[in-house]
Amino acid sequence: PYNSLLNLSLKPLCISTAKPATASSSRNNGASSSHDRRLLRLRRRTTVVGFSGDSQGGHPAAPPCVAPPAAVAFLRASCASTLYRLTCYDALIPSGCAFQTSTVKLARAAADVNAASLKNLTARAKELVAHGVPGEAPAIAAEIRDCASASSSASGHAKETAAELARLDAMGDAAKGSQARWAVSNAKTWLSAAMTNEANCADALSSTGAAVSPAARELIAGVVMAKQYTSIALSFVNTIPVS
Repeated sequence: PYNSLLNLSLKPLCISTAKPATASSSRNNGASSSHDRRLLRLRRRTTVVGFSGDSQGGHPAAPPCVAPPAAVAFLRASCASTLYRLTCYDALIPSGCAFQTSTVKLARAAADVNAASLKNLTARAKELVAHGVPGEAPAIAAEIRDCASASSSASGHAKETAAELARLDAMGDAAKGSQARWAVSNAKTWLSAAMTNEANCADALSSTGAAVSPAARELIAGVVMAKQYTSIALSFVNTIPVS
């Protein structure tokens, strides 16, 4: 995983604000019903303190790794060379501790973000196809099916790209010459194919009816973001040295 996580486990602390019962008060409270009422008041005055407002004392979310200044500067400069520098920075800064100043690791992080985006888009499109949208026109439903098919193909190519870059990253300094050229060439081919599939999905939803369909508009927004992530990943793959 790209984020270094700090696992914390805190047990809840029970703090009772009730005063201890005295002997005299016990003697004056012999009735069973009075005793039950006192226990109820005691429970109400007992506070369970957890972590970060968690009254059950569950496990809090671990803070993300804070990218070092060198990684931040490297990412800013790298994103400035893309078409979507703000989207690039926001999507990849959480992985700063992983890529540091490595061109290969940065491209891998971008490919992972792209693959995740297309996976989510495809899952949503298939969900709409499987369950349908009440009141949706048949023509729009057909367009959604076409988009789901195209996004599924794009998702497959993005997954292949991420796997290829993971293998390249694992080679480390040994990835030189023909091996590096082969990996980069494959990544470029698959990302280019993914961009074509994304365009096909967008084209399928380009009718006038799709513009007023909530389901189609949701998918269009997802395609727009996926296309940006694919473009960013391809831009970084192009910077990987292969000599």
